[in-house]
Amino acid sequence: MPPNGSKIRRGEAPQVGVACENPLLDGKQPTSLLSTQKAHHGDRQVCFAAVAQEQWELLQSGVLRVSLVMLVKSASTMVSFSFSVSCFVELLAGERRRERVVTPEEESLYLAAGSSLLASVAAVLVDTGLRPNECHRLRWGDITWANGRHGTMLVTHGKTAAARRVLPMTPRVRGILEMRWEGAGRSAEGCVWPAPTRSGHIDHSSLKKQHAKTLKLSGVRPFVLYRLRHTFLTRLGESGCDAWTLARVAGHSSAAISCRYVHSSEDLVLAAMSRLGGHNYGHTENRDSSAGGGSAAGTAEESGRYMVSADLLL
Repeated sequence: MPPNGSKIRRGEAPQVGVACENPLLDGKQPTSLLSTQKAHHGDRQVCFAAVAQEQWELLQSGVLRVSLVMLVKSASTMVSFSFSVSCFVELLAGERRRERVVTPEEESLYLAAGSSLLASVAAVLVDTGLRPNECHRLRWGDITWANGRHGTMLVTHGKTAAARRVLPMTPRVRGILEMRWEGAGRSAEGCVWPAPTRSGHIDHSSLKKQHAKTLKLSGVRPFVLYRLRHTFLTRLGESGCDAWTLARVAGHSSAAISCRYVHSSEDLVLAAMSRLGGHNYGHTENRDSSAGGGSAAGTAEESGRYMVSADLLL
């Protein structure tokens, strides 16, 4: 209750400088009160100030400091995240995704200028379409020399569940792996690309400096090693491979992802229509031959066939 004995009525704001028995104020006199509320505690009627101006300013400053700290942390996190993503993806200026396709001429110049290890890894990538991490993880137990024409390789780890697949080796890939296998003493276990890393095999950082040096020596327009997978899939799509087969080879989780590599050219459309032509026009040719000099039995047989078909439809 105020010192003058007057009571604060509901809906009325207290006068500035009026003291209230509020333990939250700790004896301080607020400059202004925002709102009041009455509460009964025993026989005493205590006036509680909801928020004093001084406390509200302190609260505002505290919230502002917390918000500022959170904003700075969020901004720094976003900057570090964007920096790490840009360093990992390494998109070139003006690029929105990995659309660069390495030409056969650039491939030859790059492989000729690269070290033995880099050239071997790059040749495997461009001949199989493996993701770089899938290639780095290869072990000798995943290689089968007797399957297929030139042997096969089993991919056990990948980006999705569909990444587990068996891929045939090309003659160039088999030659590279056989040479390394001989150098490893025909071992049945161990990594195909061993390196003194925590994982025991090469990784992205193992070839980063060699790749940059090879690009400079070869004069090839810059690209990342992942583009060799994109190059293989693009060449596979241009060869006439359908999206479902390409998805199985690439280890895509959906054929819709593979459709970006499949482009139906005019020649492919004409070839598909010509293969379908025998089914559509075969009966017409038979009818024409029957009308030109066919036997009456053939005509009756054909008429009976159509009658049967009509009965089935009814």
